Amino acid sequence: MRVRCTPAMLWTALGISLLAGAVSKTLEFTNPGAPLTRFGSGFYGPLYIVANAIAFYYCRKICSDHRDPSTMHLAWLLMAASCATAIVRHTFEWTIYQMGWPDNPQMFSLVSLRQIPTVLAMVFMTAGLVAMWSSFAAVGLGMRFRWRDAILPLIIVALTAADLAYRQNMWDAQSEYQLMGYLQMLSPVTLALPALLGLVLQRISQEMRGGQFADFLRYLVWSLLLRLASLLTTFSPALRGVRVIAIAGTAAFWAAPWLFALAVMLRWRITESLSVMAELYERDPEEEFAKLVAPPANAKKTIQGR
Repeated sequence: MRVRCTPAMLWTALGISLLAGAVSKTLEFTNPGAPLTRFGSGFYGPLYIVANAIAFYYCRKICSDHRDPSTMHLAWLLMAASCATAIVRHTFEWTIYQMGWPDNPQMFSLVSLRQIPTVLAMVFMTAGLVAMWSSFAAVGLGMRFRWRDAILPLIIVALTAADLAYRQNMWDAQSEYQLMGYLQMLSPVTLALPALLGLVLQRISQEMRGGQFADFLRYLVWSLLLRLASLLTTFSPALRGVRVIAIAGTAAFWAAPWLFALAVMLRWRITESLSVMAELYERDPEEEFAKLVAPPANAKKTIQGR
């Protein structure tokens, strides 16, 4: 039996991940070092793998819907590559976590190799968003800047600057592999760039009245914002000791991939809606055209009332 994934399912998974992240961090405060605490603190790995697998599935479906070669085909191919690379990163991280490598000083630097797929995933996502932007620009779509549009970009820049201020506290910054340390320190920037690009594309899609596409970009940006905020609460000495803030930051990190999966699914639903409309018009074009030009029901009542 085929199970159809729905937005409600992803919202439920997001809520469960949010709660699980909060419980995990609470256990770290109340019962540090216990086996249950250790198991719980690394359980975000499988959740990230599943969420990115769902996003990869829908990215590939969207990609196949665009003709090859085309800019949008390339854009969604890059987004799928980002999801696949994220799956590699979290599979590697979860595996070494289960093997106990993070606690082994001799294996510590090998663990830092996770930074390669981490950065690649963000590079692929950024390139995908750039390709989408170029596709919009090719048909003359742009945006008008309004001062209120600067609020979220300023928040992203502020979070990035704050994260970079604590870059020396990041886990892999002390790796024997100098490159891995640099890649870890750059992680706030690699998160901020696609978030800023997403905001620009969201503004463009709003101006062309692309409501569902704007929703996709909104969820994508918020998933990256949650990850930026969680970096700050994890590596800032002042914040990570405050229980409420640390718990909220961990919960946000655990929930972030489900927002991204939800974003991609919402984009796929646009394709599904268009496919249904095309089938209806092909089956009975006269009836569908009549529906299109017919006035809405409330308009008829107004005319009758007059």
